[in-house]
Amino acid sequence: MKNKNIIIITLCTFIVLSFTAGIIGLLERNSKKEKPPVTKYKATYVYLLDDKEVTAIPKNEKDKNSVSYSRYSCTNRVEGSWDNEKWSFTPVLTANTTCKIYFVSTEFEMSFKIENGSIANITPDQTGIYKANKKGATTADFIQEILPKEGYSYKDASCNSNNEISWDKENKELTIKNIKENTLCTVNFEISNYEVKTLVENGSGASSLTIKHGENANATVTPSIGYGTPVITCTNKQNGTWINDKFTVTKVTDNTSCTVTFKPLTFDINLSVTNGTSDVKSPIKLEYNKTKTFTLTPSDGYLTDDYVANGCDNFTKTIANNKLVLEIKTVKTNETCNITFNKATPKP
Repeated sequence: MKNKNIIIITLCTFIVLSFTAGIIGLLERNSKKEKPPVTKYKATYVYLLDDKEVTAIPKNEKDKNSVSYSRYSCTNRVEGSWDNEKWSFTPVLTANTTCKIYFVSTEFEMSFKIENGSIANITPDQTGIYKANKKGATTADFIQEILPKEGYSYKDASCNSNNEISWDKENKELTIKNIKENTLCTVNFEISNYEVKTLVENGSGASSLTIKHGENANATVTPSIGYGTPVITCTNKQNGTWINDKFTVTKVTDNTSCTVTFKPLTFDINLSVTNGTSDVKSPIKLEYNKTKTFTLTPSDGYLTDDYVANGCDNFTKTIANNKLVLEIKTVKTNETCNITFNKATPKP
């Protein structure tokens, strides 16, 4: 009986000890799962933005929009990976290492120094620099409207990064390509030069002149003999005047072609008839070098071939069909002619 009790006590003790050992083992296994393995290696980080060392990695959303991850390099052949969502780098440490994490800017400040122009709604700083109200990006061309002063036109432009540049004359826009850093562009406008062409009809003095904006274009334009005051037309809303052989296009603001058309001189022809009538009512106007014929009919009782002419030296005189025909040829001056028919003398 005594031996039986000893066996029972021993068996119970074994069971208790086994259960306790199992509990302890389970706790140790759970404890090991919760604690990460302790590494004996260390990583040191260096951050570079556009190949220049910075004190910290960009962290906020604004920086993420203007900066992007580029690459990494770690000493001692340590590898790793970048998580763009978490914005962090995780190395696989196989040795002590220094990892350089490279970032590149994707947005840049754009500034302009403008000679004889401006950017609308932006006030330049004390040094005359205009800072654009938008940023340039590596992913797209940067386009900026720039307004030249009145009378000025685009000459040239250059940027500190030797960017490719183009100018849109119609829209007054500068396009900048290949933006890789904060950029300052110098834009130069020069006073505009215009071509003023003068065409002359019935005269001389045709010309082609190059004139600066706002200046007058002057040329000597002379009418041919028998021609006088011209009619003047100019393109592109330019205005021309002619006084005493001097032709002027005032305050030129655009390329223009002007036509100066001299009109023939006109003269007053005044023919009066006493004791008769004329088929042409007088006075009349007649252009230079033109010819005009007047047919005169004497009153009843007056003779066709017996008349007195005063001031009619430039008229030819012929009698046809019992009428006196006067003709003036190549008129070159005002004329006043009076014809008086004499009364027929009764036969005795």
